[in-house]
Amino acid sequence: MAYQALCKIEGCDKGAAKRGMCNSHYNAWYRDNVKATDPRRCGVVDCGGPLHAHGFCGRHAAKFKAHGDPLAGRRGSSPGAPLRWIAENAHYDGEECLTWPFEIGGYGYGTVKQGGKKRVASRVMCEVAHGLPDNPTMDAAHSCGNGHLACCNPRHLRWATRLENIADAKRHGTWMDGQRKKSQGLTDEIVREVRRLSGTMLQREIGERFGISALRVHKIINRKVWGWLE
Repeated sequence: MAYQALCKIEGCDKGAAKRGMCNSHYNAWYRDNVKATDPRRCGVVDCGGPLHAHGFCGRHAAKFKAHGDPLAGRRGSSPGAPLRWIAENAHYDGEECLTWPFEIGGYGYGTVKQGGKKRVASRVMCEVAHGLPDNPTMDAAHSCGNGHLACCNPRHLRWATRLENIADAKRHGTWMDGQRKKSQGLTDEIVREVRRLSGTMLQREIGERFGISALRVHKIINRKVWGWLE
């Protein structure tokens, strides 16, 4: 019977496989000493995914690009931690922004799961700190203008109408109006023309004229989109 050396890690009685270590200890060593420093691998410790951009794998690179932090949205632990955090900070009285430390969703806003549904964390904070809004269509507006940076400071939040919230965003310089949303393929002038033609043509015909769907026309006319534009 051929002799097999034992793993060189003290206390391990398994046979050595690579570099004098058993498979388990070798894999742990490789993860901590090779993958963590391999320039072809993600720079996040314990990830080791293939390099994509900015020194990170695709998933971490996307978070780094969106939030400046490759671990953004990963700091939550137990399922109830986000809601507990909101309850514990509902009476926070600091002046500086209070950044949401858990999952980050679209446009940089924090998200939290409540009642089986994913909601905007700052809105839930506003409900806990200031009560429900007079009208469910009202927005949780940020006086700091940093909602897109996941601010959840209750002192920065208040209930406001959509137009009031848009006015705040324009004042803070964070509002991207329809004119700049190139992906929509529309301009202020086209939106005004769509509304002017309402009642004189079928919505399908208006849509065909401007290359948009009848549903899009319906939403524009009824101010479900571009509602801020007079």
